[in-house]
Amino acid sequence: MSGTTPITRRARIAAGTTPAAGRRSLTSTSRNKGRGIIGRRSARGIMVLGAQILFVIALLVAWQLASGRWVQSYLISNPTDVAKKLWNLLGDGAMQHNIWITTQELLLGYAIGAGSGIVVGWALGTVRFAGDVFEPIISAFNGIPKVALAPMFLLWFGLGMGSKVAIASMIVFFVLYYNVYTGCLPGSKQPSRSP
Repeated sequence: MSGTTPITRRARIAAGTTPAAGRRSLTSTSRNKGRGIIGRRSARGIMVLGAQILFVIALLVAWQLASGRWVQSYLISNPTDVAKKLWNLLGDGAMQHNIWITTQELLLGYAIGAGSGIVVGWALGTVRFAGDVFEPIISAFNGIPKVALAPMFLLWFGLGMGSKVAIASMIVFFVLYYNVYTGCLPGSKQPSRSP
């Protein structure tokens, strides 16, 4: 005992060299072995998902029962009529064309907004002087309601695809700009990941 320090039981347990530590890890491994993909956490997620599905089904049943019985049918339709009309519309060639155009507008708006938001956020987050100059101006533009800008975009870009792409890209720009800008700031805390 003169020149050495005794290793405490706590240190041996932390290092995993005691028989108790070995038994603990073995039992926890064998306990999780039979569960497969569904573990304890995902079982709760399945219960939540099941409760959400049951709630939506109950809501649809209440809607079906209320339509025509408690509320006049011209005020509120029923889910079966809505489903039939939706099925007929989706089978129509004009609706499929409109869905394709909307998908193009969405993807193009997202690509432009995401690309510009990431680039501007990175540039202003890494160059401190530029961030100090332009960040308040971008915050002021973000404060303007997007719905109020829609008529101006219709005038500037026309009734076609351009105005819709501009609105979509503006909405996406601010979300990604603030995330990248905040992440690039010199004192920003990065989330710690535990192993």
